[in-house]
Amino acid sequence: MIEVECITTQILFHQYGIPYYLKIDIEGYDYLCIEAINENAGLPLYVSCESTSLNLVHTLYSKGYRKFKMINQADNFRPLNISKEKSWVFPIYLKIKNGILLRFQKYLPIKYPYSSSGPFGENTKGRWVSYEEMILMYQSFYGNGVRQEPVNQYSWFDFHAKID
Repeated sequence: MIEVECITTQILFHQYGIPYYLKIDIEGYDYLCIEAINENAGLPLYVSCESTSLNLVHTLYSKGYRKFKMINQADNFRPLNISKEKSWVFPIYLKIKNGILLRFQKYLPIKYPYSSSGPFGENTKGRWVSYEEMILMYQSFYGNGVRQEPVNQYSWFDFHAKID
């Protein structure tokens, strides 16, 4: 066991100020940071987190975020495209493409390497959608409010949210 010193989101914001962009990626525990955002103390303009549950979108909305994107981190940071994701050939394509990218990124300058966080804010691809649209999109993709097994094992998604 390794003990790691931790700091809460509230203390971090109090100590360093409200960030412009808050990137959260703590493997299923993103909700702890999102729930700790205090809308009365100030909000980051942009937030991104793993898309593990619609509860994250609900909480972000309750904090004041009004525009959303669901970005595929494994597909060159493109927004969710349900028909493409559900195609039988798409996982094969991603496996080959990302395998090649992993090998070449060691030798070529790539702006957003495979497994990086990628772009954020207005630099993300696709259009911002409303809260209601995001809920429908997520449910159309996964079926209900909690993420099931991935449609394909090579895709993973982040929610991006902004105040608007």
